[in-house]
Amino acid sequence: MKYTEEELKNLRLKQEFFNSMYDTVSAAIDVTSKKYKYKRYDIFKLAATIYSGEYGYITNKNDYRDEVKLLDEYFRKNYNHSIMTFEIIKALKEIRASKAFDILTTDIAYIEVIIRTGKEKAPLNPKYFAEYIDNEEYEPLMKKIEEENSLRYAAMLVYDRLKTLKKN
Repeated sequence: MKYTEEELKNLRLKQEFFNSMYDTVSAAIDVTSKKYKYKRYDIFKLAATIYSGEYGYITNKNDYRDEVKLLDEYFRKNYNHSIMTFEIIKALKEIRASKAFDILTTDIAYIEVIIRTGKEKAPLNPKYFAEYIDNEEYEPLMKKIEEENSLRYAAMLVYDRLKTLKKN
């Protein structure tokens, strides 16, 4: 059976979710958030800086800054995606069996529509984000998040909410 390049990337990405090395990104964000007493939307801002390739706002405790930078460079080189996209999906995937997963992934769809249209209206398919994760279609989801600013911002807002809820 022959696989397309996207299918091969997706298969490799599936395996990356089992690699504990990537827990460093979440830990770095948690430690930075605690150290600087982050409030609402501060994790969103930190995620945005990581997307832009700036790591100076991440605490250097335990060499987190350098580790996140290296992981991001590796991820961009091998998958052509930001480590932050992977981290957002990974965080949502970890709560997959909970009601919070359904709520948060539906929120992504609603927030995305508001950002994109400027109007509060229902998305065509409020479960599409969850469907990508349920079907383990990580490569297409990552590509979509990074190509569509409104979806990336919505995902970062929900990630901020998820990390803030876990912190409290």
